[in-house]
Amino acid sequence: MSLLKSIAIVLIGCAVGVAVRFLVSATAVENYPLGTLGTNIIGALVVGIVIGYVAKSIFSSELKILTTTGFCTGFSIYSTFTRDAIGALDIGNMIIAALYVTISICIGIIAVCVGLQLKKR
Repeated sequence: MSLLKSIAIVLIGCAVGVAVRFLVSATAVENYPLGTLGTNIIGALVVGIVIGYVAKSIFSSELKILTTTGFCTGFSIYSTFTRDAIGALDIGNMIIAALYVTISICIGIIAVCVGLQLKKR
């Protein structure tokens, strides 16, 4: 696959991921980053599923970069996660910030593992 084709596939995946992320995040509760938490966990699950199926050679290389590098990157972005954590700290809510960071990391790792386990079915 050519580099230009790969870039085009990634850009398409990112565009779709960002649009879906915007729709999900629009439902977030004010002062608590539920939309970001949800998209990050879903993104981790999707990455786990794709990695699991790629290991079984079910996905083509084009579909792999479309979903993992493209969609998941656009959908689940670390910068938004950190912005929301800092936002909670800015309003003086250290407990919410700590819970958000802990839950995001722990459940994100669990979601990738669950996605990987789905390949066994």
